[in-house]
Amino acid sequence: MLIITIGLARSGKDTFAKYLVANYGFEHFDFYRDVVVPEMRKRGFKPSKENASIFGDEMRKKFGNGVFGRIMAELIKSSQSKNIVITGARSVEEIDEIKKVEKPVLVCISAPLKERYKRAVSEKNISYEEFLKRDERDLKNKGLAKLLKLCEFKIENNSTLEEFYSKIDKFMRELAK
Repeated sequence: MLIITIGLARSGKDTFAKYLVANYGFEHFDFYRDVVVPEMRKRGFKPSKENASIFGDEMRKKFGNGVFGRIMAELIKSSQSKNIVITGARSVEEIDEIKKVEKPVLVCISAPLKERYKRAVSEKNISYEEFLKRDERDLKNKGLAKLLKLCEFKIENNSTLEEFYSKIDKFMRELAK
């Protein structure tokens, strides 16, 4: 089974993935960690979130919006795991490349803006305006707005961590049917 989580920054995509790894035996691939950073290193870029945004835009312009999806598809093919969860997808074209290998289940993870911002600030010092600009870049420049419309399932991460885990378990039970 292949699950791809879609959502804005700090919505809970990684928490969802880590829960599937710990409780359901999934392997976790992340676009930034497993695709973008290795590609940056190959090309002599210093890996950082800021550099990744510029690098990603350059790669998409040069090789098309599906460039990172093609690389992710190769990782999926080389995996020994039957169950994979992916985080960090940003465009429909990336998903289209992955679909050439396996049909994924797309899950939207959402959380209120104020909660997402609190989570971001707890990790690094970022202004509210910078946080909003990141959302805008992801939604408009990278195609996340179109991708969010494709989700088959939606999970709101708007309460406690325990409640979020309970929602994930319910989602997994639905998938098993």
